[in-house]
Amino acid sequence: MQQNLNVFTLTGNFGIQAQEWLATSEFKQLFWFLGRPDSGGSPSHLFYLLKQGAFNNAIFLCASKQYEDIFELYSVKTHYFPSVVDSIYIDSINNQDPKQEVIYWSDTAPSLLLADRPKETLALLASPEDMTRSVINLFYLLCLQTFPELKKDQDKNFNIFLKIVSPHLLEVFKDYGISSELYESKRNSFFSSIENKLNKDIFHTLKSGVLQLDNSYGDFITNNIYQKTKDIFQGVGGSQYWDNIGADNLISLEKKFISFKNTNITVSHSAYFTMSAPSNTPFEVFLSGGFSLSEHRAEIYDLLPITEKITYSSISELKELIFYYNKNKDLRLDIAARAKEHINQYHTYKNTASELVRLLNK
Repeated sequence: MQQNLNVFTLTGNFGIQAQEWLATSEFKQLFWFLGRPDSGGSPSHLFYLLKQGAFNNAIFLCASKQYEDIFELYSVKTHYFPSVVDSIYIDSINNQDPKQEVIYWSDTAPSLLLADRPKETLALLASPEDMTRSVINLFYLLCLQTFPELKKDQDKNFNIFLKIVSPHLLEVFKDYGISSELYESKRNSFFSSIENKLNKDIFHTLKSGVLQLDNSYGDFITNNIYQKTKDIFQGVGGSQYWDNIGADNLISLEKKFISFKNTNITVSHSAYFTMSAPSNTPFEVFLSGGFSLSEHRAEIYDLLPITEKITYSSISELKELIFYYNKNKDLRLDIAARAKEHINQYHTYKNTASELVRLLNK
C-alpha cells in the first residue's frame, strides 16, 4: 500500500522495472489518494500507465469522490475511502488555556491572514481579475511541464491560451459563494466551456491539474470570509497540509487539539477542495471535544449522524449560526458529544485499518 503514489518513481530504468513488477505481481496493491494522483507533478504519466493496464491488481482508494470518478474512466477498481483523523493525544489533553468563544481556522491562515502577510498580497486575493491571471499562469506552467514542445514560440502560445481560457475562468471568481456545491458547479461550467476550444490533450491536462484552481479559489474565499467576519473571532489559526505528518510536528498537533477543545465554536474553511473532501478539520474539532462550523459539503452529513445545521453556505448564515450556537450551549454540547462518539467509532486510523483488511480479504 502507498499513500499518494508519486508517479515520478515509475520513470527511468527503475520505473520500467517497477512497472513490470506491478503488471505481473499477484499481490493486491492499494493506493490511497487524498487528492490528485501525483504528489505534486503532472498526472499524465499515471493516466498513460492506467491505459497500459499497469495496475490491474490495484485498488485505488479515493478520499475525494471527484478522483474516484476520474479513475473509473480508466476501468480500474476504486473504493471511496473518506479521510480519517488520529485520536492520539486527544483524550489525554488536560491543558486549561483561557476559553475562547469563536476562532477561525483555515489551511492557509498562517500565511494568508496573519499580520506579517504583505497588504498588497491580500489586495490581490480580493481581485477576481488578478486571481484569474494567477491561475492562468499556473495552468500554463503545467502545460509546459507536460508538453515541452510548447516552449517553442512560448509567448505566442501563451497569448492564444490566455485569450481562450481567461474569459471563462474569470466567471469562476465573479459572483462567488462559499458553498462547495456552488464552486463545483462553476468549476464544471468552466471546463465544459473550454473543452471544445482546446487541444484534447491540453484540456485533459488542465482538468487533471484542477488542484491549481481549487487551491487558488480556496485562498480567495478564505480571505473574503475572514475580512467580512473578523470582528467575530477571538483568534486565527491554521495548519498546512503536511503538518500532520512526522514526529517533529506532534507538539504543534497537540496544541491544535488544545485550541479546538478550549474554544466554544471553531469556524473552519478548507482551502483544499479536493485534497480531502470534506476537510479533516471538522472531524478533528469534534474529536477534540470542541464544536465545528465548516463550509457546506453534503458529505459531512453523510459521514456524521448530525441532522442539525453545522455547515454554512454564506457569510450571513455563518453569523446566524455562530449567534445561535453561542446562545444554545446545551444543544451545542450535545451535537459535539454525538459527533465525537461517532468519529471514534468510524473515522479513526484503527477503523481504517479494519476496512483495509476487509478489502484485502475480498
